[in-house]
This record gives sequence, C-alpha cells and structure tokens, in this order.
Amino acid sequence: MIIDKAKAKEAGVNVERLAYLDKFLTDAAHKMVSPAIAICAARGDTEVFNGAYGLASPDGPPLQLDMITEVQSVTKPFTATMIMMLQEDGLLDLADPLQKYFPEFSGPDKEGVCLWHLLAHVSGMSNQTTGEFLQDFIKTVLRDQAPGSDSTWEERSAAVDEVRRRMGYTDEELRAERSEDFLCKMKMLAPLDAKPNTRFDYCSFGYEVSRLLIEKISGEKMADFAARRLFTPLGMKDSHFVLPEEKWPRVLLRLESCRAGEWLNSEQDRITYSGSSGLKTTVPDLLRFGRMFLDKGTLDGARILSPATVRTMTRDHNPGIPQSFWIGRKFDSNWGLGWNIRCRKFDDMGVLRSANAYDHAGYGGARLLVDPDHALVAAYYIVDQPDEGHVLHGRVADILLSALD
Repeated sequence: MIIDKAKAKEAGVNVERLAYLDKFLTDAAHKMVSPAIAICAARGDTEVFNGAYGLASPDGPPLQLDMITEVQSVTKPFTATMIMMLQEDGLLDLADPLQKYFPEFSGPDKEGVCLWHLLAHVSGMSNQTTGEFLQDFIKTVLRDQAPGSDSTWEERSAAVDEVRRRMGYTDEELRAERSEDFLCKMKMLAPLDAKPNTRFDYCSFGYEVSRLLIEKISGEKMADFAARRLFTPLGMKDSHFVLPEEKWPRVLLRLESCRAGEWLNSEQDRITYSGSSGLKTTVPDLLRFGRMFLDKGTLDGARILSPATVRTMTRDHNPGIPQSFWIGRKFDSNWGLGWNIRCRKFDDMGVLRSANAYDHAGYGGARLLVDPDHALVAAYYIVDQPDEGHVLHGRVADILLSALD
C-alpha cells in the first residue's frame, strides 16, 4: 500500500504507479505466482510503500509485514559490513593474505589469496570443489558409515561428530567447537579452482571463512558481534542469527515444494547460521540496513560505517575479470565487497536501475536493492515456487523505478 500519498508526492514518487504495483503484487499472490510477498520501499528518508500479500503459511492466515524469514545469501552484505568494521577499527587489512590468519590455508597459489578476494568472489575457491573435498574426506574417515545424499540434518551432524572423535577430539573439545567451524577448516584444505583474482566464481564458502575471521579477530561469535555492532544501533529489532524461541510463531512457513521450503520451515534453520546465510529478519529491518548504506553509513544518528567505506564496498572490484556463468546465464563479473554491482549487467533485476545500483538476492526469494542515483531502497521477499528463481524480482524493481520522477 502507499503509506502517505502526500509524502510520496513530495519525495518525487508517482502514486498512480505505486497503486499499480499494489495491484500487481495482489494479483501475483492471488494467482500463486508467489504464495507470499512482503515489501518495503523508501525514497531517500521517506518510506513510500509497503505491503504483505498472500499467506503466512499454507492454508494459514494472511501474511503480515513483520513476519520473519531467513534471507539466505542476503546475509552476505551483513558479513561484509562486519569485516569492514574491523578494517575501520584497524584490526585487519583487506590486502592481507588469508594465510596470515589461517596458516592451514596452504597449497598451490593460496599464498596469493587476500581477504578482499573472499568478498568479491575472486579467491579462486569454488563451492563445488570445497564441497566435494569435504565429502571425500568424510567418506575416507567413515567409509560405509558416511551419510548419504538423502540423510537428515541430525544424521549429518552426528557423522561430523564421529569424524572428529576418530580424529582424537575429546567430548569437551566437541562441545567447545561448532561443527560448522570444523567443516569450514576442513574445506580450507581443498585446492583452488583458479589463481586468485583471475576468475569470478560466486563462492558462498568465502563468506563462511569470513565468519571465522570475524570471530577470530573480534573474540565474539558473529551472532553476538552483529547484535552489538549492527542490529541494536540500527534499530533492527527483529534481526537475529539465532532466532529467539519466543519469535518462532512469527516465522513465515512455506510449502515444502517451494525453493528451500523444507529447510526454511525447519527448527534447525532457526538456530544455525553461517557467514553466507542464516540471517533471520523482516523486510522493515532489511530496509533500515539498506537505508544506512544509502545515507553513506549513518541512519537516525547511528553511524555504522564511514562514507569512505560505503564507497569502497559499493564500487566494482573486478574490472577486467572475464564474464562468468552463474544463475544459468553468462554475466559480467562486476562485484563489490558483499554487493552485486549493476554496472553493465542485464540480469534478473530488470533494466531500469542505474549502473551504480547494488543489490543482493537470497535463495528462496529475499532481495535488497539500493540505487543511489535514484535515492531508492527496496527490501522484499517473494517466495519462490519450485525451480522458479526470482521470477518477479526484476519486474517489481522496474515498476518501483518507473514510479520515480
């Protein structure tokens, strides 16, 4: 809905186009193009549109704007922001080699991997190779007891504990280390797929290493660091990595046939996280994070980042890197530190956003878009049907941008 027509007009927004967007989203939910849609949009300091469409659960009540969902890879800009906070604090340097912090990260060409390569997806690591290396390692240790591809989360977790026991871990050591930390350290032993800074390869694992780095440098769990340095100062009252149990009734539930539906509905999802995914939040909270970037690092008097850091994070760090094949298509490899930078891309975010716009999507339907040239921030999740990747994201962005004078 249009929040305030007079304020929207003052902000240079065509309210007739916003009314069209409201109808467009109502129809999309009614026709089950997406069973649940929530959106907030702001022009400068003025929130001009929000809405919740569809159902909060299959055959359940209407969706509310404050429903909570995991936003999957939209977590990555948050992780990158925490890394940059440590950079501003003088506690690390993005030009440092990763081996400075993790000497076990050794092997051919690995000495050339710097911290910023992780955030711009040009480290030479790949999700496939690191994943296969880990699977082979677990199979080598457990042999016929290794979990299969159809195993449950509990079975996989038990298998990881058994691997560690066979490696000599005591029960006390098992309790002291998250299994995710162990898996990350094992994946770091995998070989590179390419020399660093020669190929774009969207690599979530690089952000899991970034999580370990945040925790190593800060001495805090990333969830606690984020709450103290990001969520509380920004007034993101419903943002968590480990979701408090009292908020579980507010979790958006989707058909298990929807993308990531089974996992996003699970109790395990509410308490597990990584540097690449796992943030549980609402679209109003996501909007606040995006507005902080639009306002050059500050929101409502709370300074999170310096303008210099925002500029650094939101420019292309991959000039000259060849096009890459991802999301099923060839795309330019332009990427910032934690953000997809538009530059020349024709991707799944429409055609009207400016070359300086930056955004991030999350598997299952989340999106955060910031377009400084148009003073626009839009946060939404549009629950994806099976095998339908972000089918409405670009259309919604184009309708919003068409409403700007």
